[in-house]
Amino acid sequence: MTSLLGWAAILCVLWYGGTLVTRGSLSAGVLTSFMIYALTVAVAFGIIFSVYGDFMQALGASLRLFDLLDRVPEINTTGGDVIKDMRADLALVDVSFTYPSRPDTPVLRNVYVPVRQRCVQPSAFIWGPCAVFC
Repeated sequence: MTSLLGWAAILCVLWYGGTLVTRGSLSAGVLTSFMIYALTVAVAFGIIFSVYGDFMQALGASLRLFDLLDRVPEINTTGGDVIKDMRADLALVDVSFTYPSRPDTPVLRNVYVPVRQRCVQPSAFIWGPCAVFC
């Protein structure tokens, strides 16, 4: 819709400018230079408003990200047993997972993950501890 209004405004300016040129009140060069300047300013304003919209979208995304980072997990993340020496092989067999909001779309389906003895390396990332399997 805004594109249609923009083209309509250009058409109106050209029509009115053309009538002024035919009357002799305005030269064709002045009309052309005015149209070039007007289009340059219009494009600049369009870019400014586009960048403003991008900034507002980034601001909303950052607020959502900070909300997620400040979230308190429902599962207790402190305490628990620590395995100091793993002396056996471990295998995760037929692991399946779906998100509660999309129960019909499986994320994992019958996954098999073998973990060989002494092959789990604990690591720490920004979001908390994890294990890297080799």
